[in-house]
Amino acid sequence: MGINKMVELTGDTADFLNEIPWFDGIIYIILLMGLYVFYKWVNKKFS
Repeated sequence: MGINKMVELTGDTADFLNEIPWFDGIIYIILLMGLYVFYKWVNKKFS
């Protein structure tokens, strides 16, 4: 999924990404991944 999304970047998306400082973007991605893993772990623990 990830690679296809990168290939399909439109001009609007590219402009939007350029507006975001890359360091902030990386931090947000890491936070979202951490939240996702935590969510999956909680579901497994309590299901």
